[in-house]
Amino acid sequence: MTTTVDRIADLLERGVGVLDSLASRSMISNMQMPRLESCSCQIPPPCWMPREHGPVTTHVCVGSTSTLRLRITNCSIESSKIEIQATGAAAASVQIDPASLSLTPLERGVVGLSLKTDIAEAVGTEHEVLVWIRGCVDHVVRWTVKSSRRGSDCCHELEIDDCPDYVHHWYDHFYCPRPCRHGNRVIHGSHV
Repeated sequence: MTTTVDRIADLLERGVGVLDSLASRSMISNMQMPRLESCSCQIPPPCWMPREHGPVTTHVCVGSTSTLRLRITNCSIESSKIEIQATGAAAASVQIDPASLSLTPLERGVVGLSLKTDIAEAVGTEHEVLVWIRGCVDHVVRWTVKSSRRGSDCCHELEIDDCPDYVHHWYDHFYCPRPCRHGNRVIHGSHV
């Protein structure tokens, strides 16, 4: 019995080896080849954790302003209120414009965050901010602004898709809510 299993495993490994060599020659480059030596069983963070975007690092001259633009899309079929908040040691230096968005179904909005560095600070100083986007689900961006000798006003742009998660995976917990949470839904002009 074990000899038969060993032979089958050997044939599978040879078949994958042949497919890998064909794929490397671009004969079947659009197909995804299975790998026997690795398992894709990595479990993502639990459903109650925020979705992480970034990190974003900006290098600016001392005394310059760094800008982070968030292009947020409400990809649900309900209106949603999105609130933006900066936390961390440098959060007091961050300007957010606007601090909240009301987006209708499938609508997109833009939020700008800016941080001006101090002209007297040393080159190499880092300002780290956690940017929270609270909409249908929580999102977080780790934004680091570094003072340097070279650089200028700088603007990064991130796409944030604020979507409910209706897909059930084998690793999901049954007690995880799937639709948008109640605090941020807008139904017929009023918050629910």
